[in-house]
Order: sequence, then C-alpha cells, then structure tokens
Amino acid sequence: MFAAAFRCWVVLIVFGASATWSSAQDTQDPSGSPLRSLLDSIRVKQSQLADKKTALRNATGDDRPDLEAEIRQREADLDALEKRFAMIATGVDREQFEASDAKFDLQGELQTLLEPLIQQLKSATEGPREIERLRQELAAATAQRKLAADAIFSLDRRLAEIPGAAGEKGALGTKLEGLREEWREIRKENDAAVRVTRHELDTRLSNQKSFFESTGEIAGDFFKQRGVSILLALGAFLGVFVVFRLVPRSVANVGSLRDRKRRSFYSRLLDVLWSAFTVVAAIGATLLVLYLENDWVLLLIVLIFVLGIGWASVRILPSLVEQVRLVLNLGGVREGDRILWDDVPYQVARLGLYTVLENPDLSGGVFRVPVRDLIGHNSRPTAIGERWFPTREGDWVILANGIRARVEMQTPEFVRLQLPGGGPQTISTAEFLANAPRNLSEGFRIEVVFGVDYQHQAICTTDVPARMLAGLQQRLSGIVPAETIQAIEVAFMNAGASSLDYEIQADFAGSAAREYEKIQFGIARILVDICNDEGWVIPFTQVTLHQAAS
Repeated sequence: MFAAAFRCWVVLIVFGASATWSSAQDTQDPSGSPLRSLLDSIRVKQSQLADKKTALRNATGDDRPDLEAEIRQREADLDALEKRFAMIATGVDREQFEASDAKFDLQGELQTLLEPLIQQLKSATEGPREIERLRQELAAATAQRKLAADAIFSLDRRLAEIPGAAGEKGALGTKLEGLREEWREIRKENDAAVRVTRHELDTRLSNQKSFFESTGEIAGDFFKQRGVSILLALGAFLGVFVVFRLVPRSVANVGSLRDRKRRSFYSRLLDVLWSAFTVVAAIGATLLVLYLENDWVLLLIVLIFVLGIGWASVRILPSLVEQVRLVLNLGGVREGDRILWDDVPYQVARLGLYTVLENPDLSGGVFRVPVRDLIGHNSRPTAIGERWFPTREGDWVILANGIRARVEMQTPEFVRLQLPGGGPQTISTAEFLANAPRNLSEGFRIEVVFGVDYQHQAICTTDVPARMLAGLQQRLSGIVPAETIQAIEVAFMNAGASSLDYEIQADFAGSAAREYEKIQFGIARILVDICNDEGWVIPFTQVTLHQAAS
C-alpha cells in the first residue's frame, strides 16, 4: 500500500512539474501569449475600422447606410476585444466590477435566466409553430381575396347601373373604373399569396412526421445532447442519497443508536435532520453536476421542479408538521404502544418515516406503513399480560355464531378455520374478532342442567348429587384422559315445575378441546346411565325438553 501511494505521489509531482514548466514556457514565449494574440487582433480591427471610415468619407449617398452599419459592427467588435484584453490582463471583469452600482432588474434577470430554456422550447416547437403561422396567413389571404372579389363585384354592378355605352360613363364611370383596376391588382396579389402560402403549407404538412416520430426525434435529440449530463446528475443524486442513507444504518449495526429501547428524543431529532440533510445534499449534488457540465437548460428544469415541490409543500405544511411530530415520538402514536389498525391490535415496533407495525401472534404480522397514514390515529401502552390476539394457530375455538373449528392459519387479512369433518372456511380477521371467539385450547367448561322426578325429593340434596358426581368422575375418564379433567361439580340448582334440577359443571384442560362435543354428549349419557343404575325416574317433560333441544 505504501509503495502504491508513493507511486501516486511521484505521478502527481511529475504532472505538476510538467504543467508548471509548460506554463513557464508559455509565459516566456511572446508568440504564444493570449495577450499578444489579442493585441494583434485589436490592431487588425483598428486598421480595418480606419479603412472603413475613410471609405465612408468618400462614399456616395447609396453606399453610406451599408458602410455606417458595418462601421458600427466593427466598433462593437473592437470594444469587445478591448474588454477581453483588459479582463485577461487584470484578471477582473470590468462589467462585474461596475455591476455593484447598477440597480437590480428582476424582469431582466428572469429573462436572462429563462432565455436558454425558452430557446430550447422554441427550437422544439418550431415545426408546429411554423405550420400554425402558415395556416393563419392562408386564412387571412383567403379572407382578403374574398373581400377583393366582393369589392370588384360591387364596382361592376355600379358601373352597369350608369347609363350610356362603354367609354361614355363620364367622370363617375372613370373613377369607378380606376377603383376596379386597383382592386383587381389587389386580388391578383392575394391570389398569388394564397397559392404561395398553400404550397408552403402543403410542403410542410407533407414533410411533417407523426406525433410519435416527432416526439421520438425530439427526445432522441434531447438525450443525445444532454444524455451524459442526465446520467451524471442521476448518478450524483442516487449516489449521495444511498450513501447518506446507509451511513446511519451502518452506525446502527455497530452501536446502539437505533436500539428501539434506547432511542431518545435527540436520536429521533437527529434522524429527522439527517433525512432532510440527505435530500438537500442529493439535490445539491445534482445541481452541482449540471453546473459543472454547463448544462443550463437541465439546471433550470431541475430548479423549477425543486421550486414547484417547495411551493406544493407549503400547502401541505400542517400535514408535514404532524408527520414530524409523529417521527419525533411527540404525536398521538408512540413507539412501543398498542394501536388498532383495521380493527386488529398491533405494537408500534418502530416509529419513523415508515412505521413498523408488529403482531407476534399473526403469520406475516409485520408490515410497514407511511407515517402520514398514522395521522388521526392514537395508541396506548400495552397492559401487563395483554394478548395481541385471542388465538394461535392450532387452537380450537367456538365463535358467537356457533361455529366450532380449529384455527389453521391467521394473518392480518384473514383467518382460515378447519371445521370438524368438513373443509376449511376463511373469514376476514376483523370478522373473526367481531364474532368474539372462545378459545377452547386454553381450557374450557361444560355446563349441563339435568333433572330427576319429585318422588326422589327425600334424597335430592344428599345422595343424588353425590352419586352423580362419583359416576361422572369414574366414567368421564373413558371419554378423555383423566389428566385433562380438572374439576367436576354437581349442585342442586332449583325445584322446577316438574323436576328437581341439578347443574353439572365440568372443567377440562385445553388439550381436550378437540373432544368438546363428545364430552357434551358423554356427560348427558353418563347422567342417564346413573339414573338407570340407581332407579331414579327422569320426568317426561325433562326428556321432552332434551329431545327438543337436540
């Protein structure tokens, strides 16, 4: 590396020495001096000007205007050479030196700035403008020819109304004849103008290219002349923008500047300022490249575009201010809080120009939204132990509409359910939450109301509930594993109109959720078997109600 650097320094020293020697040679050689060349040109112009002035003094009346115009042109050329000689000799532009005393002319300055762009537009639209000009001239000449024809027709009618033979019309006839001849000459001129203009217009129209050909040619010429400048400007903009955007990310990978738990107000403010500086630096690099390329037309286009964006930004200033407040974590949505987005809860994982929303319980539950879309929303801190979604994939649920199914997939947009013994059913995530899903996989309770006849009133609060409980505890293990049975309770509920009613509550672990309906039916069957074994009578109305319910 040291050897390579040394070689580079040697090359630079040799190059600088050669440049200095060449400059010294130019200074020592008068024949190659630009001042000497300018001085020779000034002497030649002075000699030519003196010859022209001498010729003007000896010229006749017809030649004098041309000589005077030529003398004025040569005086202007001589004055320009004198100014150029003085500027090179002194290194100071005299006009710039004297400009401090001049008044600022806004209209003149704008005209100077926009003149290259206007010239470019005029050059691009020269063909259509010329065709439109010829059409207007043709329409005007045609209208004038019609007027001339009307005038001649009126004069002929008036001549016909004068009594007497031709040549005996008197003074009035002579006057009208003169007018008719004048208008005939005018009509001839108009006829010629119409023919010439129509010929030029037809020639232009026959040579006119189609819209796509003209557009392609204009675009081709534009990119042919300014293609290098466009590529350099785009390269400068993208290069500066990408590099400046990657710098803070590389710093974040090394340190903890972007650690979501440690991000302070000052780090957020630095992010906002850095983002603004990145855009300004990228635009500045683009303008600098165009300035160095001396492409004034593209420079004006970019400047007008930037000014247009700035003017439009003034109208959306309140929205921009609110976005900045959000990015600085000072708005209605705060980083780390809980927010409802499309009726689904999310955590604001990262708050920036593009905010990251995250729901750990959803597949694909991480996505980015522009910070402007958060305007009008509010967030709140997450409560301790608060769930991000009522279910997880693989859980068994019962919806408010009575559907019992297993959650096969849940995403921010939809939830796919697998129905027992049937195919899948897909509903939107918002609809799923609106149906208040009951998650059986986290444990569930089955409640059954069962009644016996009043003839067992003597033992209804003692033997009946005890034997029901013992029978359920013994026989439910044949339906589901014993370890999934968490608690069973049998309690006398009330004395009904036709039966003594009992409420059975059985709690099960979530692993038994798949057998929910089997457990329901099994409890009813076990209670009937217990009654049969004990000889207890089941009221007819009770059986009827169960049959109706089933």
